[in-house]
Amino acid sequence: YAVGLGGVLGLALLLLPHALERLRVESAPPRSAHEDRFWRPVSEGSERFWVTDTPAIPDSRPLRGRSWTLGDAAILSVGLVWRDRFPRTGGRAKWYAGIADTVSEQGVAVVEAHKVHSPDARRYVHRVAPETAIQPYRAALRLGSLAGDRTIVAIGQSRHLGGGLLAPVDIPGAAPVRDPGASGQP
Repeated sequence: YAVGLGGVLGLALLLLPHALERLRVESAPPRSAHEDRFWRPVSEGSERFWVTDTPAIPDSRPLRGRSWTLGDAAILSVGLVWRDRFPRTGGRAKWYAGIADTVSEQGVAVVEAHKVHSPDARRYVHRVAPETAIQPYRAALRLGSLAGDRTIVAIGQSRHLGGGLLAPVDIPGAAPVRDPGASGQP
């Protein structure tokens, strides 16, 4: 499910702080913004990628019976944002596997995912089974046809507490190459 971009990912991660600098907090009367027109349009000649601004937490434990990486967890987390689009069939594991497979078919792909080592990882979650390890991660990904290029999205269990926000990063002339090894570690 991963898409490798070689040095482009490094460039994206370097550009992220500069992209976020343009997001300023100003004192002004509140106003509404439509969720699918939240971010600026994609720069001409560029492809939009998304990077977790704050760490995300997987929504579930690894699914039994199949290989599972942080990249797979990120793909599932993207799908769970739109879980109402996916009819529940069978048990939770079967439903989750179906969501991950379906959103991958719709072009959701992880470019890179890596663990974030944090002694206070519990601050990113609202509910977790006692035996479940809390694994914050950062990811760079594409949302495919699941969301528009200007849609505001937060992924992972951390979205309930303000984490997992996906910030746009526009890469000029990006040309993805499939690389299954880029999806992170289990």
